Amino acid sequence: MCISAPSATIYAYLGEFTKTERRTMMISFASVAVGLSSISVGTLGWIFLSFNWRLNLLDVVEFRPWRLLLILYSLPGAIGAAWMVFLPESPKFYLSQGRDDKALAVLQRMFLENHRKCTVEDFVVKRITPEVDAEEAKAKPKGFLAVMGSMWQQTVPLLRRPNLLYFVVCCALQFGMFFVSAGMGLWYPEIVNRITSANQSVPATICEVLQGVHSSDEDFVAYVEKECDDRMTQDVFVYVIVLGSIYTFLYLAMSTLLQKIRRGHILFFNLFTSGVCGVLLAYVNDPYFVLLCFCAFMVFAGSSISLVNGAAVSLFPTHVRAMAVCLSLMMGRLGSVAGTNLIGLIMEDSCTLTFNVFAGCSLLGAMLTLVLPSR
Repeated sequence: MCISAPSATIYAYLGEFTKTERRTMMISFASVAVGLSSISVGTLGWIFLSFNWRLNLLDVVEFRPWRLLLILYSLPGAIGAAWMVFLPESPKFYLSQGRDDKALAVLQRMFLENHRKCTVEDFVVKRITPEVDAEEAKAKPKGFLAVMGSMWQQTVPLLRRPNLLYFVVCCALQFGMFFVSAGMGLWYPEIVNRITSANQSVPATICEVLQGVHSSDEDFVAYVEKECDDRMTQDVFVYVIVLGSIYTFLYLAMSTLLQKIRRGHILFFNLFTSGVCGVLLAYVNDPYFVLLCFCAFMVFAGSSISLVNGAAVSLFPTHVRAMAVCLSLMMGRLGSVAGTNLIGLIMEDSCTLTFNVFAGCSLLGAMLTLVLPSR
């Protein structure tokens, strides 16, 4: 929770330091960290979970490799939190609060850091025109009730025209994309473990593997003995690293393509491709093609999250922008919870239906992207 919540505001924060025409591209480029984190998680897990040492600390805690792994996983977040202390607040936020002098100081700092050879005298901006509601912002009361009132005032405009339609579409898209990418993503190691551990000499669809059955067109071949096996093959770590590499490549490709192709077109292509791969998953029986479709199914949906974040930052005004991104990502987190639990409930009994539902979610999202402005 402490990681998911701040991740919503960071997109709005980055977007307000970027020119409008480059905003989505920068957010997509920053999302490369998502792919890199997946690579690092798989690599570190592969290294440390292969150890089998134990260390008793004061006869209270048994320190095992997985505990050290959790500490290493938490380090990037701790470093990022410490780094944020030295970064300035958004100048647009200061303007919305009526603190024009603070906004000017941040702009001056940005100018000097981007132009190392310049001095303060070269910064020609001496005054910023206050926003219309700046005086009202200065007069606002402080305290808990004021914070709750501010949250309400930032939420209500999103439920009115002209923001309502775009807000609902962004929330629906985030729900659907997290539903597919995070819902399937949580089960990805388990599903890949079953696929790679199955008898590869008999062609089988992903559903036949997951249900413990190998079949052919001619006759029923064999049942796989069902037993509790908590071992994890090394191939799983390889496929997690591969998944992270695909995410990284796709984010880099999108940040480049966004300079030439409209955001809406890329978003539609990603979700449509994700849906098609999801439909194919229930029918293809080549193990490598199954893994390819499975990765593409998740990655094309997951990488589109940054595009919708960029759209949300661009579509909504400053005083409700962060709230719009936070609420849409909140719907996304709900989608991941719904997707994860739905798979656990119906995958074993209705495997084909499960993949069709998730694929349909991506295809529906592709249709919804047509409502948003393409740029």
